[in-house]
Amino acid sequence: MKKTFVLMIILCGVFRLPAQIVVAVTGFDNQSDILYLDSWERNVPALLQSELALSPKITVVERRKLDAVFNEQKLALSGFADTTHAQDIGKLLEADFIISGSILHYASLYRIDVDITRVKTGEVIHEKVEAGDADHLPQMIELLANNVLFHLTGETSYRNRISVRKYPTVWLMAATVGFGVVSAVYHNKYLTSYDKYHQAVTPPEMDAHINDAETARLVRNTALSLGAAALIGTIYTYLQNRKIRDITAYEKKRIRVQPTLHFKSRESIHFALQFRF
Repeated sequence: MKKTFVLMIILCGVFRLPAQIVVAVTGFDNQSDILYLDSWERNVPALLQSELALSPKITVVERRKLDAVFNEQKLALSGFADTTHAQDIGKLLEADFIISGSILHYASLYRIDVDITRVKTGEVIHEKVEAGDADHLPQMIELLANNVLFHLTGETSYRNRISVRKYPTVWLMAATVGFGVVSAVYHNKYLTSYDKYHQAVTPPEMDAHINDAETARLVRNTALSLGAAALIGTIYTYLQNRKIRDITAYEKKRIRVQPTLHFKSRESIHFALQFRF
């Protein structure tokens, strides 16, 4: 047992666990005039923090530690949506990245803007996600968290959209086709039974065939009615789904300006600016 324990200690020293990326999710400020979006100020950071914490490469700063630092600095956590103090706060929290943002509403769109600030360099990555209504906050957070993880760890692929469809158009279309097939089959069965009725010579045969024809006619008419209802539902849900906008995400382009000086000679100095997109 002792040898096994010593071997485990040696292996832990040789094979160290990969360093965790420490992330602090601070405040999201409601910059719209819609009062019920004030609840998003509380919900968005908590939901985003929960999604990021699922990654084994991410360590999320606890909320009580955030509150303690912000109280000490006399800053409002709910209104911390800019990057003015992000580096200073990040150093106090011993975080690698600070995530803050804002909530907006314009032209019937709901949008969440996110600033991902690298504490060490001050570099800021801007991410945005938007939806056509306020019922899709979980999907917005899902898309946002995926893209934030892409920038932080590279363990995911960048996603531009999540398709949102409220109504089951495909299932109704399948039902329409299915009822159409059933009605066609039983219509053919009705015609066959009706022909056999006319060809029958004994009363028992005539009664049997006429009963089969009536049963087939009843099933056919029922299938036709259900198929017509499914067809109307298909058209209605298709039109409704066309009104729903997918949840989309996009990264704001970053422009880096890098000044350079070139000393050609004692009398000649060249100054240049490099713009990197």
